[in-house]
Amino acid sequence: MELDPATLEQTAVYKILISSVVPRPIAWVSSIDAEGIRNVAPFSYFMAITDNPPTIAFSSSPRAAAPGAERGKKDTLRNVEATREFVVNIVDDALAEHMNLTSGDYPPEIDEFALAGLASAPGVRVRSSTSTCGTTSTTRRPGAWTCIACARWAACAATSTRMSTTSSR
Repeated sequence: MELDPATLEQTAVYKILISSVVPRPIAWVSSIDAEGIRNVAPFSYFMAITDNPPTIAFSSSPRAAAPGAERGKKDTLRNVEATREFVVNIVDDALAEHMNLTSGDYPPEIDEFALAGLASAPGVRVRSSTSTCGTTSTTRRPGAWTCIACARWAACAATSTRMSTTSSR
């Protein structure tokens, strides 16, 4: 079977792509805005780029918009551009329902950790004044932005040790 992405609806292209790479790890990206409001959201497009320096990336599609309205940047992307920092958490089965809660379209002033009943642990290397492996960059591509950062391993620990639920939902 051959498919021409130019002839398909964008939703169909998205579904084909996320179904093409399996198993597909989801980056549960946590960030903080300039005012200190916490954000956490899942991203389907996540990858390791190289090991020296250890570098990871995730791609942020534009925020959904009402028909006829312009699609803008998601909160996570705006936070990364403002602070140059983010933490990638990997979701385990115990936190899957909480991750699904954070996939909603919430206003920027909503603390998504609180919304999903999550407790956060302070970042070990994020919010620091120095970086041993360079800076975070964002690149605009047609239809999406890509965020690339050197991995600071202490900040990218597995979800089960970095986040926990504050209530069972």
